[in-house]
Amino acid sequence: MPILYHYTSIKAFANIWQGEKLWLSQAFCTGDPSEFSAGVRCMVEELTAMAAGDRDGLTPFQQQMVTEVLRELEIESRRPEQHAPYVLALSPRRDDPFTWKTRCPRGNGILIALETDRLQDEAGLQDAELAPTVYGSASHIALMQTELVEIASDLERRWQQSAAPGDPPRVSGDEALQEIVRRVITRLKHQHYQPENEIRLIVPRRKAGRIPRIREEEGRFRSFLEVKFPKTAVREIILGRGEEQRHNFVTLARGMELIDVKCSQVAY
Repeated sequence: MPILYHYTSIKAFANIWQGEKLWLSQAFCTGDPSEFSAGVRCMVEELTAMAAGDRDGLTPFQQQMVTEVLRELEIESRRPEQHAPYVLALSPRRDDPFTWKTRCPRGNGILIALETDRLQDEAGLQDAELAPTVYGSASHIALMQTELVEIASDLERRWQQSAAPGDPPRVSGDEALQEIVRRVITRLKHQHYQPENEIRLIVPRRKAGRIPRIREEEGRFRSFLEVKFPKTAVREIILGRGEEQRHNFVTLARGMELIDVKCSQVAY
């Protein structure tokens, strides 16, 4: 079965080796694990070919990339076959906020993250980090989306009622985001999900200074949660559905400190 959407290139891995910058390399899938496996294998083959089998001659960063991709392939081979769509994304730095530009096929979803300004140089290279793994069943996703829509609708009303016309609002966009995070985490703590996972809330920002609008549009939810699985690395899942789009994204994890609930307390 052909890969639904797959982007890799020799230039991408040359950038990893030469400049420790990553051109986005990823494989989209809408439910068939074999599609994702094919994308992973393609990237593993390119990456290991460039390493030429000489692990001792690689920089620590290059060794990390080879190790992570090979580990990802091993993880993929044991994955159950009933997960939601997902996407593979590789990048150089694990701890820094990451950005990338991606294009989701029509009807297959929008990558989890917060839209931001474009951060790329003239060659199209982008700063990035190693992404965590996130995936889940359709029922989990639907429940999280319902929670987000309900909470965001309430916050939208508060936003509109917080000030008289012409006056500055009493609820800032950042405060509203923090409130969304707090309430979603609180609610999810009381649900019966699998344990030992951390939850990150990622929402699309419409305009600077305005509360994010998380709502259902034309039967498709445009709200997203990211769930971090501490024991894995490298993969990302698409948790939403939407029109074909190109975006640059960045996580909210750093700066807003979204994950302040221990993984043993919050579940997905």
